[in-house]
Amino acid sequence: MQEEASKPALQIDCEKITVAELKDILVKEYNITISKQIMVAINEEYANKDDIIQTGDVVAMTPPVSGG
Repeated sequence: MQEEASKPALQIDCEKITVAELKDILVKEYNITISKQIMVAINEEYANKDDIIQTGDVVAMTPPVSGG
């Protein structure tokens, strides 16, 4: 995603949005492709699509991880 955005990080100004709303913003405003398997973390805690992101939160998106 960093390559698609041409930036190592993005700052999006919103008071409260859900993870699903953030994904929509990234797709619509930044033309970033987001796989359904992408894992989202808010402040280093895994989140689901309905979790709320608040001002000051740090959000990370990573591909799914498997162990073995």
